[in-house]
Amino acid sequence: MEDDVVAEELMIGGYVKGAIHANRVKLNRTAVVEGDIFHRTLAIEENARFEGTSRRQENTTDTLSS
Repeated sequence: MEDDVVAEELMIGGYVKGAIHANRVKLNRTAVVEGDIFHRTLAIEENARFEGTSRRQENTTDTLSS
């Protein structure tokens, strides 16, 4: 998937290229993410691939709707 993603809670097990805005993000071991992650909580399993930056924000989805 190549696009920005907005969600309350997100589990990724495949390929994502783009910005991710979600309160809770989990990258499963098969995840490949190229882009920035804006989150309240972030979990990354062993062997997941993440190329980008991670920024903690208290209510990231509320910020986007303003």
